[in-house]
Amino acid sequence: MASLKASPLPLPTETIHKFKELVIAGKLGEELKKACKYVTELPKMEPAGMTCPTRELAEVRKLIADNAEGAMFSGSLSQLRMDERALSTIDFGRIAYIVETADSDSKLKSMMGVITVNIGEGEQLSFVRANKDAEVDALCLLMFWNLTNSEITSRLVAIASDLVFLGRHLGVGSRVFAAKFDMMNADEKSREAEAVSAWRKFTLHLAQTGNVVNF
Repeated sequence: MASLKASPLPLPTETIHKFKELVIAGKLGEELKKACKYVTELPKMEPAGMTCPTRELAEVRKLIADNAEGAMFSGSLSQLRMDERALSTIDFGRIAYIVETADSDSKLKSMMGVITVNIGEGEQLSFVRANKDAEVDALCLLMFWNLTNSEITSRLVAIASDLVFLGRHLGVGSRVFAAKFDMMNADEKSREAEAVSAWRKFTLHLAQTGNVVNF
């Protein structure tokens, strides 16, 4: 697996055009399912522990017991339940921003952020995320679209093996729904500081024309 300390590797710029075509054609949901299937069939990715320490689930739960805000630990794409999202609607405005802005593997790595996972329902190898759908979706799509390029694949697998998880006891039912809502609002506020207004307008236009994308 490639080292994340290596010099940044440029990512193809034409992928944003592919993304736009899929959205306009109403085929993004289908493409994302293919991408998720592809990443779930890859060899198991062990957490690299480079950005954040690796921890056993028992240790994470102990830390959470002492800190209700949660505990961070190293995770991988293989540990996320790809069939369970934070929200059913795909945020293609945010995905497009990531795909267009992440012009290198190091930039993509910096954009992944901290993925909150529900430890209350989680197992060591199967966590349900409560936010960052767009970031996970963008990573899956980029891995799928670059599967024939071994160098890029190696770099993307390195990113997917060194995700940062924030474990929290979010509960079930209405409790987890409320927690997800709060996190999505927090994510949206952080996005306001980014140059995503053009993509937000694009999203609004598609919604007004009936091209709402669901997973």
